[in-house]
Amino acid sequence: MIEGKVIAVTRADEGQAEVSRIISEMGGIPFNIPVVEFEGTGCAGAVRVLVGDIMEGRVDYLVFLSWNGFRYMLDAAGDGRSEAIAAIREKTVVAAVGPATAGMIMKAGVEVGVTAENSMAEGIAHALAGRGIAGKRIAVIRNEAGGGGLGGMLSGAGAQVTEIATYRTVAPKFCGALGQFIEKASVGGIDAVVFGSPLAAANMVGMMSGSVGRERARGILGGMVIAAIGRSTEAKLAELGLRADVVPDKPGFRNVIAMLAGRL
Repeated sequence: MIEGKVIAVTRADEGQAEVSRIISEMGGIPFNIPVVEFEGTGCAGAVRVLVGDIMEGRVDYLVFLSWNGFRYMLDAAGDGRSEAIAAIREKTVVAAVGPATAGMIMKAGVEVGVTAENSMAEGIAHALAGRGIAGKRIAVIRNEAGGGGLGGMLSGAGAQVTEIATYRTVAPKFCGALGQFIEKASVGGIDAVVFGSPLAAANMVGMMSGSVGRERARGILGGMVIAAIGRSTEAKLAELGLRADVVPDKPGFRNVIAMLAGRL
């Protein structure tokens, strides 16, 4: 059970509310320490071309691998934001990588026609392939770091794929919660930490190392239960000299926290 347990959340400020709510609903105490930030990639030109293709009926499916991909696409559309939303609503089918992403896109007023059961590239590839995508034109909106191999999977199924990176994940220039986290964790005041991406793990260790040294940083983190949202994050933690105690079979914050409840 996590009731009364302090759980550190390493998501960016924009995404912490959802995870904090899940922890609080289960009786835990969230401690927010944003070790990642997002920024646009300056893809206005690519987005203009994409919107034009959608309006001309040249995009059969528009795939979003995250809510950030959607919102940064609209940011890149600039004054053409309303035109972009109208084109998407009327001229293509939107696919989302998981229920959480689908829900946020629908709240923005855009219908989602295909939703993967799990938040992985394989899940959305499977969902689309089941509809018969040979010869279909698919645009994938993703993080600059990559799309989990989705483009290759869709191409392998015969689709014509275009990928646009609308945002990137970076380390924050300043994290005000870092000092408090180190202080609390050093005396056992943090029971667990949840890492939502390989970059979050790398940034946390890097930022802590800059403050207390690498060995001390690993010692502090090793003194609490470490949860990784998926296998790629687990692998990054191992590369950093840390062991993930909790890794769900299906990536997702609700899944990892539920599994964490059985570990604490």
